[in-house]
Amino acid sequence: MFIFLELVSKYSPLKFVRSPSIAIGGFETDSQRFMQSIMILKKNFRSVAQSLLLLSVVGCGGSSGTPPLGQVTGAVTINGEPLKDALVQFEPTTGRGSSAITNAAGKYDLVYVDQTRGALVGEHTVRITTYVEEDSPAAAKFKESIPKKYNSNSELKKTVKPGRNEFNFDLD
Repeated sequence: MFIFLELVSKYSPLKFVRSPSIAIGGFETDSQRFMQSIMILKKNFRSVAQSLLLLSVVGCGGSSGTPPLGQVTGAVTINGEPLKDALVQFEPTTGRGSSAITNAAGKYDLVYVDQTRGALVGEHTVRITTYVEEDSPAAAKFKESIPKKYNSNSELKKTVKPGRNEFNFDLD
């Protein structure tokens, strides 16, 4: 047991604190220090055990807090040709929106947040615009090539359902 405590005290972030001595002559005996170390170790072990028990009962984020999402993919074309580098945004009536950038084939796969793919289940206004970085030199000369009825004054509406959804948009 003493070797275990020595290893714990050497390699553990736990600190073994000495309290004022109550031994004869003001010196602690080895057995007093040993018992004090055992008590501290027990106290810390109990706290760790209680924390693990609490986590097992409550769960480690068992409910991620993510609302119901539907997976949304599709393609965007303009006059029959794939529209690459377009920003596709699905904006729900309430809640967080989802977006994606089309690839060279005009295909997109919506992202809700970070690595979470999809869009909120429900009705959405869809906005499609050509994408330009705001800090890029092209932003100053940028002129939107997609009609406003598909972006700032969007008339596009889609309802996302649970599961897989595929929405293709052929813009004119």
